[in-house]
Amino acid sequence: MALKDNQYKQEFGADLVSLKGKNMQGIVLSESAANPPYSDYNNAVITLIDTAMNQMIKQQTGGNTTLRQLQEKANQIIVGLK
Repeated sequence: MALKDNQYKQEFGADLVSLKGKNMQGIVLSESAANPPYSDYNNAVITLIDTAMNQMIKQQTGGNTTLRQLQEKANQIIVGLK
């Protein structure tokens, strides 16, 4: 965690009105989950993911439709790489 010093943990978000009365200790004391293991297929599909997200945002495609189409394309690429 980047905030090692207790002083920083106590002052984190202190000047933000939206965080007043919130349990900030729950945020600064929690540990992040480990990253998933890297796959040989990550590089092959990362461009597809970026394209799908941009399509969803720009064309307002539904999330489920976008994910379904992305999964179909990714599966085709992965099968081709095996």
